[in-house]
Amino acid sequence: MIDDFAKRYLHTDLREAREAVLRKLDGLSEHDIRPDLAQRGKDMWATEHESRAEITARYQRVRVHAVVHVLTGTSRHAGHADILREQLDGAVEMDPATLARRGQDATFWANRRTEVERAARAAAARESN
Repeated sequence: MIDDFAKRYLHTDLREAREAVLRKLDGLSEHDIRPDLAQRGKDMWATEHESRAEITARYQRVRVHAVVHVLTGTSRHAGHADILREQLDGAVEMDPATLARRGQDATFWANRRTEVERAARAAAARESN
C-alpha cells in the first residue's frame, strides 16, 4: 500500500511533467501542435476543426482527474516533446524558475547545443578517417 507522502510526491511529479508538456506547446502554430498521423495512430490526432486552444484545454481538463500510474507515460511524452520541439525550431524549454536557479538562459542552451553539435561532427569526421 502506498502512503500519503508517496502519493503527494508522485502527484507533484505528475503535475510538473504535465505542466512541462503544456510549456512545450507554447509558441507553436496550429500546424505544428498536431502530431504526425503516421507516428501516432489513427485515433490519436487533432482534426482541422479542433483549435490549438481546444486541444490544450482538453489536456488541462483531463490532467485534473488523472491518477498516479500515468506519471511514467507523461514523463516519457514530455521527453519526446523536448526532442521534437528542439528539432522543429531549436527551442529548449525548462521551468523558468529552474533555469534561473541554475543560471541558465536561452543563450546558455544555444551555446550548449552548438558545443554538442561541434563535438558530434568532430567525432563523425574522426570516424570517417
